[in-house]
Amino acid sequence: GIFMQLGSDNVIAGNTFERLRFAVHFMYSKRGAIADNVSIGNHIGYALMYSDNLKVTGNVSVKDRDEGLALNSTHKGEISDNYVYANGGRCLFMYLSIRNVLRGNRFEGCDIGVHVTGSDDNVIVDNAFIGNHIQMRYAGTKVYEWSQNGRGNYWSDNSAFDLDGD
Repeated sequence: GIFMQLGSDNVIAGNTFERLRFAVHFMYSKRGAIADNVSIGNHIGYALMYSDNLKVTGNVSVKDRDEGLALNSTHKGEISDNYVYANGGRCLFMYLSIRNVLRGNRFEGCDIGVHVTGSDDNVIVDNAFIGNHIQMRYAGTKVYEWSQNGRGNYWSDNSAFDLDGD
């Protein structure tokens, strides 16, 4: 895969990665862009660690073993319009990641849709969590608001009625 350490303003776009440890791995990097890549059958699709202001858009993770998207101490990023499907572990893992915006992503068919530990002040809205064995695993004591301006996320196993279409 591609490993970026101590980089800034790097762009990883339009690649296909198969049977690797990481498709894309950012460490201690700033203002990078990861766009329109495909990860198939890797250990982790997109590992974003100790990095700030990343823009991660339009990527696909299919049948990656551990995680599709892993955010570890990632701050102020924009993670949007990505598709994570049929991973053996977690679609999305967030650990000590703050002030990120996750919008318009689809997390489907994983063992765990999203696992969050110690991640505060993130905007997580307009995402779809579909058919995951466990939709969410949360470790912590803080109450999180996963909506913005009356919009939340789609959870395929939610049996509530949405009478006003919001």
